[in-house]
Amino acid sequence: MALLTVLVAMMLISLMLFEFQYTTMVERKLAFNELNQVQAHYLAKAGVRMGLLRLALYARLQKDPNVKSAASAVPVQTYLNLVWSLPMPPFPPEASSLEGLLKADKDAALTSLKQTQIEDGQYSYTIQSESNKINLNFLIDTRKDKSTPIDFVNPCPELFCYVGGLLVNLMEGFIKDSDDAFEEFGNLRPEEVVYNIMDWINSGDVSYAGVDKDAFYESQEPPFRAKRNRFYTVDELRLVRGIDENLFRKLKPYVTVYSYDGRLNVNTMSREVLRTLDSNLPESALDDIIKHRNEIGSFPDVSSFVNYVGGSLGYSGFKEKFSNPDEFFTVGSESFLIESMGVIKKSASEIQRSMQVAVALVHANKAGQVVEGIANQADCVSKDSRNERFWDIRPGGRCLYRPANEEECKSKIAGTWDQENGQSCCRIKGQCVPLLGIPIGGSGSSGSGSGSGTPAKKPEPNALKLLHWAES
Repeated sequence: MALLTVLVAMMLISLMLFEFQYTTMVERKLAFNELNQVQAHYLAKAGVRMGLLRLALYARLQKDPNVKSAASAVPVQTYLNLVWSLPMPPFPPEASSLEGLLKADKDAALTSLKQTQIEDGQYSYTIQSESNKINLNFLIDTRKDKSTPIDFVNPCPELFCYVGGLLVNLMEGFIKDSDDAFEEFGNLRPEEVVYNIMDWINSGDVSYAGVDKDAFYESQEPPFRAKRNRFYTVDELRLVRGIDENLFRKLKPYVTVYSYDGRLNVNTMSREVLRTLDSNLPESALDDIIKHRNEIGSFPDVSSFVNYVGGSLGYSGFKEKFSNPDEFFTVGSESFLIESMGVIKKSASEIQRSMQVAVALVHANKAGQVVEGIANQADCVSKDSRNERFWDIRPGGRCLYRPANEEECKSKIAGTWDQENGQSCCRIKGQCVPLLGIPIGGSGSSGSGSGSGTPAKKPEPNALKLLHWAES
C-alpha cells in the first residue's frame, strides 16, 4: 500500500513537472516572440529614419547656392532626385553576400557588420514621390454655398474644381485608350464618379451626384454610410459608389492622399497625368513634352514648362490657364511616401513589421512672430529681401512675419481672410497684408495692398512635415 502511494505521488509530481515545463516553454516562446516583434519594429523604424535622413539631405541640397547656380548648365534636378530615389539594398547585408570579396575586404566588411550589433535581422525601405499624383483629398468643397452647380469643363477658381477636372480628364483618357471601352468600363461617366468621391469626403448631407448620399452604402452588406471625411489611404477608394475593381486599379497609380499642397512635379509626371492638365492637348503635344523633358534632363523651373507648352508648342490657352504656374506645379518632388520593413530571422519563420510614413517638404513659417531689431516701418519693408515681413499698423506698431495661408492669418495674425486686387490677403483693420512671398508695393508703404499684383512665389521648404504614419 505504501509503495502504491509513493508511485501515485511520483506520477502526480511528474505530471505537475511536465505541465510546469510545458507552461514555461510556451511563456518562453511568447517572450522571445514579443522580443522579436520589438526588434523588428525598431528595424523598420531605422529604415524610416534613413529615409528621412535622405529627404533632409535632398532638401538641404535644393537650397544650396552652388547647386542653384549650376542649374542653368546641367540638369541638376535629375541628379538631386537620386539622393532620395536611388534604391538601397537591405541592411545589414547577409554574411553570405560577402563570399565573393577578397579576404581583406571580407574581413573589413564582417568587422563592420559586427559593429552594427544587428545579429539576426535586416531592414529595407523604399521612397516614392507623391508629387506626381492627383490628391483626392483636395476634392473637399470649401465654398459657403455648396448648392451652386460645378462645371469641370470650365472649372471654378477653387482648388477642388481644378482637382475634379484633372480626375475627369484622367478617366476620359482611360476610355479613349481602351480597345473596348464599354466592355472594360461599362457606362462610365467620369463626372458622376467625381461627384461620388466628393459625396464620400465632404461633410453634410448635400449630394453632388443629386441622389441620397447614403442610400447606396446602406444597401450594402454590411451597411455603412459615406465617410464625410478625408481619405486616409488610397484603398478607401474601393468603397466609393461607382468605382469597381477595374477602375480602382486604373486610378491607383495616378492618385494619392498624401501630397501636401497638390502641386504636380512637371519633371516626373506620367503621360497620363500630363494629359489631365488640359483636354485640348493632343497626343503629339504630349509626345513633344516628354521628348523635350528627356532631352534637357529636367525643366529648371515651372515657368520653363508652361512657356514651352504655351510658347514653343503654340498652345497659348495653356499659358493663360496656368498664368501663375507656382500655384500648380513644382520642378522637384515635395511629398514622399516611405515604406519600411524590419525582418527578424531566428527560426524557420520570419517576424516582420512594416511602417508607412508620408512626409512633405514645407516652409515652416514664423507667421505673427516679431522681427527682432526692426523698430520702424521703413526698415521693416526695405530690408525685407525675402518678402516675409509686414508692418502691423495696430497700436504699438511692430514688424511681424507674414502668414502663408488662411489658417496662419486667423490663428497667428488675428486677421480675417480677404482679397484685394485679385490676390488673397490677411485683413487687419484697413490693412490687407499680402501672403508670404508677395512683394509689398514700394518701400515706405503701409503694406495695405499687394502692389502690382505680383503672384506669390512659394517659399523654399525648410522643414519636414509628417502627413501620415501607419504600422503593421
